[in-house]
Amino acid sequence: AADLTRWNRFSLDVTELLKKHPGGLVRLTLSIGRGNAIYECGDQGASADEPLVDQDANDAADASSWDYVEEYYGVEDGSTWIDRDNPCKDAYYAYGREIRDARNFLVSNIGLLAKKDQRGRWIVVATDLRTATPLSGVRITALNFQNQSLAEGATDARGFAEFTLKSAPFTFVADKGGEKGYLKVQQGVALPVSHFDVGGEQVSAGLKGHIYGERGVWRPGDDIYLTFVLQDKEQTSPSRHPVTMELFNPQSQLTQTVVNTTPVNGFYAFKLATAEDAPTGNWTAKATLGGTSFTKTLKIETVAPNRLKVALDLEQSAAGALLTSASDCGERALCDEPAKIRGKLFAQWLSGAVAAGLKADVKLRLTPAPTRFDRYADFTFDDPARTFASEPQDLFEGALDSQGNVAFEKTIDAIDGAPGMLSAALTSRVFERGGAFSINHAAYGFSPYQRYIGLKLPKGDVSRGMLRTDERHTVELASLSVAGETTAMRNIEVTLYKIDWKWWWDTSGDSLAQYAQRTHTSVVQQSVVSSTGGKGEWQFEIKYPAWGRYLIRACDLDGGHCTGQTFYIDWPMWAGRAQDQSGPAASVLVFTADKEKYSVGETA
Repeated sequence: AADLTRWNRFSLDVTELLKKHPGGLVRLTLSIGRGNAIYECGDQGASADEPLVDQDANDAADASSWDYVEEYYGVEDGSTWIDRDNPCKDAYYAYGREIRDARNFLVSNIGLLAKKDQRGRWIVVATDLRTATPLSGVRITALNFQNQSLAEGATDARGFAEFTLKSAPFTFVADKGGEKGYLKVQQGVALPVSHFDVGGEQVSAGLKGHIYGERGVWRPGDDIYLTFVLQDKEQTSPSRHPVTMELFNPQSQLTQTVVNTTPVNGFYAFKLATAEDAPTGNWTAKATLGGTSFTKTLKIETVAPNRLKVALDLEQSAAGALLTSASDCGERALCDEPAKIRGKLFAQWLSGAVAAGLKADVKLRLTPAPTRFDRYADFTFDDPARTFASEPQDLFEGALDSQGNVAFEKTIDAIDGAPGMLSAALTSRVFERGGAFSINHAAYGFSPYQRYIGLKLPKGDVSRGMLRTDERHTVELASLSVAGETTAMRNIEVTLYKIDWKWWWDTSGDSLAQYAQRTHTSVVQQSVVSSTGGKGEWQFEIKYPAWGRYLIRACDLDGGHCTGQTFYIDWPMWAGRAQDQSGPAASVLVFTADKEKYSVGETA
């Protein structure tokens, strides 16, 4: 027998019920009454449960307005809403929380998937849920919120049906042989895909364009030669369609307009001019093709041009991040060793002559940069309780060799308290004999940690994203390597802090660093968890009457990286309706193989 003092899992066979309603929508409601309770109530006897009513029966009792009066003023034993927390009163089973649950079930073997592109074209795919094979000949109808048909079509042999709709649909209805399927597609119900690398490249109206110039910086009075290249694979625009190029100064004032109607194989050439007294700064070139436009920032500065070509080559990872001597360390002790940067500097006169023996220097400056991983776009990987600032460091100072080359290796200063990824800005200068210099700027990603921990808070209410008290909330954790690959972490310390309230009109800066100290008295909950396959979770609950602003922080005790996020929590009466918590966790299947390789025909 089941232990009724603990949560138990039961199964309900609804096969016969669903067979009676093919293609229908069934709502099952499960509720408990005083007759189901094992709570001791002393001398108070249990009320008799109302018998189940067959909604399909013709002799079902008609509803009366007096029924609602009885519900308003009380229930059978005379208790009212104020007794909703007393399990010995009938009001507890009428108005209490978590005494009933309901779910809708769609009786259908038709699975539907809908995707929409940027131009409003919909692709609907129908499959057989029993065999996962495409279904052909399925009649698909697009309906709006008023249940009016927007378009109809049938799936082809691949199970695909395409629609071009002028207004947004609310749902797609599939029908084949009397069996129906439904799919809601209104705003806000699309499945999240942040766990997948689906970023790609944004294409506007099926057109791709790019603007480039003959150099990167111009001086006032220079002619600017720009080229616009157009790619129109789907032939959405007429051949030889004119392109308008507009030039805007830093004050966003239009200074020149040029139209090109004679492209050469999709290339449009433009010659723009600037005045001798033109303002310096960031100018904007805008190419317009019909209703689509493309822009490019142009640098116009009164600077002396470089007379030397300066090229800096540093060791980089495959992702373009700066490599150091500690990049591949495995143990924490090795990661604590000072990091070294290795690179090569080359200089040459623009005339082609060798820049032999010239003085040169290379400086490094580290600044915080957002920590992002494409497949985990909705996770937070930066620590708000840490601040980071550094002074410029000299990586090299000396002379080039007889060929204009020099190799260097420099131990950089210890990096302490980085909130996440850093940006390494490198400035290289090569000095002429007379003292003038040519300069080169380069930026690299820099990782002070070998692995990163990220967290994702549950969705709050619809209006403000606020969480509610007296509910169990689950925080998702993600542990990744520098390259974004999943990795396991054994010691993840998760801490929940109560922090001071901050009003919307308060613009003063407040540091969260004080809450990162272990001795701080605002610690509400703390525990150590682990992650497997790059995934972990941690749960917390704030009890009424507590409310306010909180900080949750997760730290990799072995690797040193921390992440955190602030959130608001309030009583249910103040927080709005909770958002749908379904997300990638319900849409992603995780498979584990028992070995690395399989042969053809072998069973896993």
